[in-house]
Amino acid sequence: MDRPNNPDLFVDAILDVLSHEHRREILQWIRDQPEQTADEQELVAHLIDYEEERNDKLPHPDHLKASLHHVHQPKLDNLDILTYAEGEQEFAYQEHPVLEEWLDMITDELPDGDTTEE
Repeated sequence: MDRPNNPDLFVDAILDVLSHEHRREILQWIRDQPEQTADEQELVAHLIDYEEERNDKLPHPDHLKASLHHVHQPKLDNLDILTYAEGEQEFAYQEHPVLEEWLDMITDELPDGDTTEE
C-alpha cells in the first residue's frame, strides 16, 4: 500500500494493524528472526506457544492458520509489512519505521513487555 495522501488514513491503517495482539506478536517475533522471514509452520507454531502461555490452553493449529491467512496477513500485507510467498509458504517482514516505533511504544507500556491487553 502506498502511503495515502490523507495522513489520517495512514494513521488509521497503522492503528488497525496494531489493534490485535496476534498481529503485534507476529510483528515482534518475525522482526527477531535472522532473515526476518518464517515459514508458515514456524509462525503457526509460535502462535500456538504464545496462546498456550497466555491462556494456559492449546489452540487448534487449523484455527490459527486460518486466522493468520484470512484476517491478519491481509491487514499486514495491505501496508506492505508482511508478505506471503505461497509457493514457498514463507512470510517475509518488510521494515516500516513508523509502525515499528509505535509497536515498541505499545509493548513498552504493557506489563512485562506482554503484547496482550488485560
